[in-house]
Amino acid sequence: MKLNESYFLVLCSFLIFSSLSSCKKTERTEVLQAQTKNSKSVAQTLSVQKIFDGNAAGPYHSFRIPSLIRTPNGTLIAFAEGRADSNDDFGNINLVYRRSLDDGATWEPLQVLEGYGSGKFGNPVAVTDLESSTPKVWIFFLANGQDFDGPEDFTEWGQRRTFARYSTDNGLTWSPKQDLTASVLPPTYEFDMLGPGV
Repeated sequence: MKLNESYFLVLCSFLIFSSLSSCKKTERTEVLQAQTKNSKSVAQTLSVQKIFDGNAAGPYHSFRIPSLIRTPNGTLIAFAEGRADSNDDFGNINLVYRRSLDDGATWEPLQVLEGYGSGKFGNPVAVTDLESSTPKVWIFFLANGQDFDGPEDFTEWGQRRTFARYSTDNGLTWSPKQDLTASVLPPTYEFDMLGPGV
């Protein structure tokens, strides 16, 4: 089977990321020692906040599958699935986000990135691209219509699709969504899963 260029790029990206994320034992030890040395000062400044609050922050029963990213200018963006009717994996699920400009001390109001009526927009995976000439924050996610209650309901290729959007202004505005399904979902698959999460 011949791999097209998109499959090759996805495979190379995964292999590069995997090799970069592994480090030598000594490097890990040095990091752990530095973290332990600073743990007292970190503990003194650590605070806990509920960024997504089901039934209290708006029209969502619950929030699941969070993804958190720091943008090139230091803005934090927290993504999640906003599940309108229940905490079930299928149904009326929107892709939502909040931004923080002060390292998480305060958060802007909830925004909907993708969602309309019944159907799922979810499994967000956020990535910061610092290598391109214009740094971008990418969000990858899945989408499917309302007539699905579980993986067994997907019987044809393309009923569940993979999309991406990006921001060049730290999450203020977002590009139109790009459909990546043909590049990342093999033709013999009816169901796939991204990420999920950070």
